[in-house]
Amino acid sequence: MPRKRMTGIETAPPAATARPGGIQSLERAFAILEHVAATPGGIGLTELGRATGLHTSTAFHLLKTMQQLDYVHQDAETRRYRLGHRALRLVGTATELTEMVARVEPFVERLAAATGFSAHFAVLTGPDVQVIARADGGGAFRLNDQMAVGRPAHATAIGKVLLAFLPEAAREAFLAATRLDAFTPRTITSRTRLRGELATVREKGLAFDDTEFHEDLRCLAIPIRDYRLRVVGALGISAPAWRVSLAELEARIDTVDRVADDLSRTLGQPEAGGADP
Repeated sequence: MPRKRMTGIETAPPAATARPGGIQSLERAFAILEHVAATPGGIGLTELGRATGLHTSTAFHLLKTMQQLDYVHQDAETRRYRLGHRALRLVGTATELTEMVARVEPFVERLAAATGFSAHFAVLTGPDVQVIARADGGGAFRLNDQMAVGRPAHATAIGKVLLAFLPEAAREAFLAATRLDAFTPRTITSRTRLRGELATVREKGLAFDDTEFHEDLRCLAIPIRDYRLRVVGALGISAPAWRVSLAELEARIDTVDRVADDLSRTLGQPEAGGADP
């Protein structure tokens, strides 16, 4: 169905009927959110109903729930709806992530060129780690890892770095709520053992994945800090186990550390570094 223009904004097709396999109430709520977001000055209930094809009573009840969840806000004087704080935080987080990718990519590429291995930068998203920047090394090996797919924090070097430097309460919450699935015979599945491993990571300032996530892969990762000395990501390299031993991976620590230190300084870490607050 072609789009039409109403009240100065481009409108989506009416949301009265759910697509096959869809949930009608969710489709309606997102249609409302899109129209609210597209109207910076705010949008009234009647206007919103016309734009989405919803009856005003339906739109009102959906808006009430969204308002309670703080995804929309209604101005007390104009009665017009705008984005709420939670929606704005999502926008802000996405913007920050995009900016971070642009800043870390040159360092990831530099690390891959310096080591000849695949290099990557990751952040923690819930129970998983998300690789947001990656560069291949010069070797023929290419790891088939989709950037959009989360990786288990407990079974990866980048994940262990990110877990190790979480505040203790957040780290314990992760351990209490997350299943420690086995991906290879070497995966750490014991919470007690993982606690010990994370303590070692904090002490040494680096982590290894010795075929714990993939039987043919070894990885090394180092924390990246910002101006508040918070660990905001992990920079790492990975190589096939048949190509590199753990000792050979350890020989690259200084190279990874130099690039990680330069990246941390780019993100604001003071020149002298410091302990995790």
